[in-house]
Amino acid sequence: MRWQRSANLRPLLLLCPLAGASLDEAHAAIEVWEFYSGKTLDDDQKLAVELMMCETVDRLWAAPTTGRAKARQCGKGDEIEVPEFWDLTRRGGFILHTAHEDPTAKSAHERMDALLDSHRDLRNLVKQVRVSNGTRSIETKLGEAHYRTRTNDTGRGLDDISRLVVDEAQHAREEQLASASNTVLANPNPQINFLGSAGIKGKSAIWWNLRLQGWRGENDGFAYLEHSAEKIEVDEDGEPVFIAPEDVTNPKVWLTAVTALKSGRITVAKLQQQLRINGPDVFARENLCIWDPPTGLLSGKAKIDPHEWRKCADLGSKIMGRIVVAVDTTYDLDRSTLGVVGRNASGRRIVEIVQHDDGSHWLEVALLDVFERNQVTAVTWDASGPAKALRPMLERIVAEHNKHLPDDRKIKLEPLTMGRYQASCAAFVADVTAVTIGHRSDTRLTNLAVSVPARKVGEGWVWDRRGGDIGPLVVATCAASVAEGLPMNERRSAYEDSGLTVV
Repeated sequence: MRWQRSANLRPLLLLCPLAGASLDEAHAAIEVWEFYSGKTLDDDQKLAVELMMCETVDRLWAAPTTGRAKARQCGKGDEIEVPEFWDLTRRGGFILHTAHEDPTAKSAHERMDALLDSHRDLRNLVKQVRVSNGTRSIETKLGEAHYRTRTNDTGRGLDDISRLVVDEAQHAREEQLASASNTVLANPNPQINFLGSAGIKGKSAIWWNLRLQGWRGENDGFAYLEHSAEKIEVDEDGEPVFIAPEDVTNPKVWLTAVTALKSGRITVAKLQQQLRINGPDVFARENLCIWDPPTGLLSGKAKIDPHEWRKCADLGSKIMGRIVVAVDTTYDLDRSTLGVVGRNASGRRIVEIVQHDDGSHWLEVALLDVFERNQVTAVTWDASGPAKALRPMLERIVAEHNKHLPDDRKIKLEPLTMGRYQASCAAFVADVTAVTIGHRSDTRLTNLAVSVPARKVGEGWVWDRRGGDIGPLVVATCAASVAEGLPMNERRSAYEDSGLTVV
């Protein structure tokens, strides 16, 4: 295939899907959209559409997940509107378009509504346009699109989504995506499209992860395109180093990042005005797509290989019988995590994150709910970490719950000492490598598992907490270690029969 190329504007990062076999649908969608919108896509915009709409020989999307990073106001909205318009008017599809800010979701909805109202044949396709209580949607005879601001409940009530759009991806949070991303599980040919501008310090772990996947060439169902004023070098460990230009005020530098300069949709005069208003630091991030440095989670080399982690994905099997519960929190108790590990029918340990939320006040109620609905063998935590502050609460509620249980059903408390926690961290990596542990592809856990580096402690190592909250990875590690002692043969499914709801 011949991908769209621009002789004057080379992307910083370009990862094309290996399974791509045809661009026919992409080119048809571009032609139809340009006819009805009256606009002409730039070369880089056409390439972005090709990456999203490239198909395999079986007419499936070649890249079920795509990432697109570029400076603000350079036409990302037009790029994503092409496949969305095609879904609503030609192919048929169920779209969930999410954004960090309500005005962004509102703008996307209004743009599509105006486009569908611009021609009589398009108006005849529209069945209903809804705007109420912050919920916006468009239903046509072929498809449906919902436009929502991202929250922890963004995807609730929606099933069988064929296209999930994560706009303003630099602000995307794990718990928000956990709700939205699960809506595509039932669709036979889903796609998730991430698009945003430069990563923001302390807020863009998911976005940084996708950028690094694009650089590493991890194109098993993944495509990535970025235009930025940065350059990339490789350090002695083979890791990328992203280098910003020395003078971000030089208009020659702008040509490498501001793709809309070539078409004239953005002018040098307008950029100079933005530079005066925002100053060089904000201007570099917002207008030149120069990313803030990554947090500690991404600044070191991760212990778990993304390819090996993907092999452990186990979406279909159920946890059977007894489970181990683990908890974790941050040092200031402003974020906490609750997770479980149990065995499936074949004896494989399966990790699930039950809840990962602000504060620690909710933990007691959530734990009691898990106790009531499941046969819990043990509660565990990293006793040398911040979760030691939770010990009095754990001892109290476990002791109270055990009063009503026979001796063979009582819950044990198993705090992991530093030595045992070190062994658990190493064992978790070994389990992933050997594919003896499974997970649900939960973004709250996945994004940490493939990015958190190790911190050396004595003769061993533990997961490095210095980059921020890593609770989902810690609870998975602790629970997986203790769950080694769970019996192999259980008949009853703790989830299926007792109704545990994973939040």
